[in-house]
Amino acid sequence: MRIKELQDEVCDRAACASYRPGHLMHWIQAKLTARNPWGWRDVIVIAAGGEFIELRYLVEDVEFTAWHHDALGLAPAEVLRVNQSHGMVLQGRFGQVYVAHDSPLAAVPTPEHPELWAAEASVGVVDLGTGRGINIHREFGAETV
Repeated sequence: MRIKELQDEVCDRAACASYRPGHLMHWIQAKLTARNPWGWRDVIVIAAGGEFIELRYLVEDVEFTAWHHDALGLAPAEVLRVNQSHGMVLQGRFGQVYVAHDSPLAAVPTPEHPELWAAEASVGVVDLGTGRGINIHREFGAETV
């Protein structure tokens, strides 16, 4: 399905039980994404209207469109992060969401020495009430949100 065809997608958000891109985030996806801290890229919001978000990678300077069944209340120039290690996860003040997208870029490859990223790894948890991920970071021996 092309990203622009998602405007015809009918989703009763209150009763949504789908784990397809653009819908709920599964706890396994949150867990796997948290274990790949090298995979995050910064993006900036170009435009946001309803469920569609126009984004641009800050380093690669490539634009793409993302879709989520919730309007996330984003504003132009807002900086977010994406991780494509296990589908595209978008992270911002709203937590983490699983989005459908048309990005031409592939996921960041696993580094030669992933153990060097161990301190950056986190614990991925999903709020079952919202279907959004919560990234719990380990800092100074204690876990904080």
